[in-house]
Amino acid sequence: MGLIEVQRVLAQLYTNVELREKFLANPQQIAIEFGLNAVDIEHLTALSAFHLREFANSLQHKRLAEVSKILTLTEKSLKTKFAELFLEFTSNYLPSGIKKHRDDAIAFAKFIASPIHKDIPDWCQEIAIYETTRLQLGESKKLLMLRKFRYPLKQIIQSLFRDEEIITTKKLTLAIWVRIPGQTRWYHYLVLVPGFPGF
Repeated sequence: MGLIEVQRVLAQLYTNVELREKFLANPQQIAIEFGLNAVDIEHLTALSAFHLREFANSLQHKRLAEVSKILTLTEKSLKTKFAELFLEFTSNYLPSGIKKHRDDAIAFAKFIASPIHKDIPDWCQEIAIYETTRLQLGESKKLLMLRKFRYPLKQIIQSLFRDEEIITTKKLTLAIWVRIPGQTRWYHYLVLVPGFPGF
């Protein structure tokens, strides 16, 4: 087997916690399952558990640092839970393609907003959805994007940047993004709809 195939196996060992633990328990078996030859197996089994886990940990934290820069509002809203959730998320997801950090951020925001996370406040999930929408606009050919939210996002965002207490009263908010034909810049508005509580 060639170097590329061995690197693919290593990439999976570094990013998939379950596979890494199976490999550390029985490296020969996992190497055979991947179709590695005797020389490749010898090289892989020489990896110490400490070095394998240490490198995997450093990769996760590098990804965390990049995604934190992209999802700044989500990080502020979740505080220390952001890192905890991201490390859980990275054990099962590896981005591919040329925009890995962006794709990582979008997939992580969707992970946060999924119904399985009942312990995350609704308004935090909406912040993640809001940031995901903003990130996806770069790929969109649309000229107008509307999204409704149950919470007063503008007030929440201002409170996050001022480190103030978040008011979580539901108030219907429309997020509006508009792009002029032929331009790449999006104009963005958050509009509180009076008289309508959050749905």
